[in-house]
Amino acid sequence: MSTTIGRNEKCPCGSGKKYKKCCGKGAVVQLDELLDKELKELQGDIIRYTWSHYESEIEDYLQEHDKNFAIPDEAKEVFEFCALTWFATSHAKNGKTVMDEYLDAHSKTISRPKVKEMAEAWRNSYPSVFRAVSLDNGKFIIVEDIFTNETSQVKLLEREYLPEQGDLLMATVLSSEPAVFFGTFFNIPANFADEIEREILALYKDTGSGNPISFMKESFLLVLERFMFPEPVTLLEGWEWPSQKHREVAEAYQEYIKEIDDSKKLANLGLTLWSQYSAKANPAIRNPQIYTAALIYLILSHSQVPVAISQKQLAEAFGTSAGSISSKYRDMKKALVDELKEVEAITTSA
Repeated sequence: MSTTIGRNEKCPCGSGKKYKKCCGKGAVVQLDELLDKELKELQGDIIRYTWSHYESEIEDYLQEHDKNFAIPDEAKEVFEFCALTWFATSHAKNGKTVMDEYLDAHSKTISRPKVKEMAEAWRNSYPSVFRAVSLDNGKFIIVEDIFTNETSQVKLLEREYLPEQGDLLMATVLSSEPAVFFGTFFNIPANFADEIEREILALYKDTGSGNPISFMKESFLLVLERFMFPEPVTLLEGWEWPSQKHREVAEAYQEYIKEIDDSKKLANLGLTLWSQYSAKANPAIRNPQIYTAALIYLILSHSQVPVAISQKQLAEAFGTSAGSISSKYRDMKKALVDELKEVEAITTSA
């Protein structure tokens, strides 16, 4: 004969504590882990179902998108996976998404009531771009939607890789209780998130859409492309500089670096670093040429590019001294320790 123990009763182990605060606590943790495992398995099944039933349609969308923007081979796997999660939750046919279709056919096979309840709520899902606000014990993340500025809590089913505060995330949120990401998220480190956020919001504004959810469902692949491969920075749009001389440094840097890097990646990274340094140090600039040369040396020294330019060569090119460039380079390097680590990580993995 089995006896049911109430959560608020004394624990039978003799500790004197309530069951829920003692031996029952472990049972709750185990149940929570079991639920997470079943939810991940269910998501995996939905992803397999989507690909097996709609592979040709998804590939058609990707090929059409490829006509305007060729995704690099090393990034195709990530791009295609994100596209698949979008297709499953946002692409409706006859008023139903693939998620609806799957749940209509398989919901009855889900045995655990909590998992079934959450899965049914997944019909109300949406892709968006978020800022990571904070983490709660590595299990939950508070995010802020960049379009609406609304905050929400999302449970992390995968915890091997955690975003950091301020990171920019692109993901599909499954609106259950608790909410979870579909599959995973794609993130940009906080140090390089501002420019990408500005670009995505500008794209949203240009479309004239008044509904961010509709915009993301309709323009997901384009936003994902911008998220993974930002367009070249345009100095006249979106950037604010403390003074005209700060702006002159940015313009001269962009002009010089484009002769070295056709992909514009170094332009984006260098201008972002200059913006961050300007905000941190707010240098009183007398000779913009010195700062431009120091910024060029800084970015080339910390990125994986097959170009070696000495401080002496830069001094000759910008009509200043190697000593002056070295001094400003050291100032920038000291102020941007964390940011330079991100530059090295980005350019090494590219």
